[in-house]
Amino acid sequence: MSNPLLAERSLPAFAAIRPEHIQPAVEKVIADNRAAIDAITAEPGPHTWYSLVAPLERLEDRLEQVWAPVSHLNAVMNSEALREAYNACLPMLSAYHTDMGQNTALYGAFRELSESDDYERLDQDQRQSVDNALRDFQLAGVALNSQAKQRYAEIAARLSELSARFQEHLLDATDAWHHDIIDADALAGVPDSALGVMAQSAREACVEGWRVSLDMPVVQAILGHARNPNCAPRCTRPLPLGHPTLDRKPVSSITIQSCVRFWICVPNKPSCWATPTTQRYRLHPKWRTPLSRSSTF
Repeated sequence: MSNPLLAERSLPAFAAIRPEHIQPAVEKVIADNRAAIDAITAEPGPHTWYSLVAPLERLEDRLEQVWAPVSHLNAVMNSEALREAYNACLPMLSAYHTDMGQNTALYGAFRELSESDDYERLDQDQRQSVDNALRDFQLAGVALNSQAKQRYAEIAARLSELSARFQEHLLDATDAWHHDIIDADALAGVPDSALGVMAQSAREACVEGWRVSLDMPVVQAILGHARNPNCAPRCTRPLPLGHPTLDRKPVSSITIQSCVRFWICVPNKPSCWATPTTQRYRLHPKWRTPLSRSSTF
């Protein structure tokens, strides 16, 4: 059986993608990329843009062509089977990107390129790309000892898991929220097409009137066309985060603590940590509270 995620095409074949295609495609591309990276780093130097950076960009693009459609489908057509396949791939992807960032041979190749005469012949964008790659290697803990690298990998995997769980909670809460309206005047001005969708949702739920959901066509119709000034606030104020099905606190608090542990996991932080984002997090009062390194999450 052919796998549409592995077919070379200009646009994703969304209609042909099934949950059973996802994990085999991701496993194959990651395995192929690892083998290609080993081959690149095994080549004797000096490394150039075309022997090092360009091939790596092609490998990353191939993985993105597989994973981007899956991420999109998981966000807009979420189902139990799709969610299970999506989550099954997260540990593989996390491990792959962590290994890439901590690959000392690859880091050495980029260092060699940055110190070569070929680097001076690159244009500004290419040099910036090389500099950013060296920065990202440092941020990924390439200089850490083996124990710290392992801890870094565990935290990265945990953050990936928590991010996916939060997204699932958000999707579930969005699907679960609704607001029933009986008075037709409250929906004055809303197009008939949107009214039909809301009326059908109400009939399926065995309630009278119209059932407003947080589906984008319904929300856009109300925000853009409802003449009743009270309609839009009543139908859109209860955001998904307020729904009881979304257990925000355990996920968000663990994620924040994990991010802090992620940051302090690198004891000798290079100067590239002082980006606007990390500097803001470092100076914000809630990030100043010391956390025990021995605690778990």
